[in-house]
Amino acid sequence: MSKRRYADVAVVPHDGVFSIALDGRTVKTPGGEVLAVRTMTLGDAVAGEWRAQGETILPATMPLTRYASTAIDRIAPARGRIIDAMIRHVDTDALCYRAEDPTDLVARQSARWDPVLDWAQDRFAVRFTVARGIMPVQQPDTHHRALRAYVSGFRDLSLTVLGDLAEMTGSLIIAAAAAEGHFDAEQAFALSHLDETYQIERWGQDEEARIRRDNVKTDIGHAVNALALDRD
Repeated sequence: MSKRRYADVAVVPHDGVFSIALDGRTVKTPGGEVLAVRTMTLGDAVAGEWRAQGETILPATMPLTRYASTAIDRIAPARGRIIDAMIRHVDTDALCYRAEDPTDLVARQSARWDPVLDWAQDRFAVRFTVARGIMPVQQPDTHHRALRAYVSGFRDLSLTVLGDLAEMTGSLIIAAAAAEGHFDAEQAFALSHLDETYQIERWGQDEEARIRRDNVKTDIGHAVNALALDRD
């Protein structure tokens, strides 16, 4: 954290993109590059995070700035490796691993998750294999190719967010559906935390777990918002 030492925040056109200036000085990423986004809408949103800071700058309250910086410093130079890592989610997607019991959890998973897999089948022209228990699933190569082609079409910032959302939800399918506006952040959280919610309903939760859960829910909201802004 550092003290706020600026008054004015402006969005500045810069070589076809939009950078952020603090009292006329261009904001740089941690890697020393110009912090820039592709649209004025995104620029205004990033600038809003800087304007909202108080006497102390709190990076945790600036998710768009973090995503934009990560996209520039880490994703753009290594897109191939990042995409390779994301495609590993195809074989570990939470929606494809189902409980064997109790019966009410089995029924809840089917009722909530099967429609998302139906959406994925329509969107990617592949049907994901579902397993019960803990045995690993190896999805066909066609599924890997379909998802690779899909994520490769994302711009750097959206690719950054998509990967983060897949990690938080345990599902590249949920992340993709949210990226396309198929459902909102609340639904993405509910789907990805279905098992945890079931256990809470049965056994309750302690304060530490509640705080962690609330933080994840907030972070998923930030990610879905960032995807929507970059989609426009």
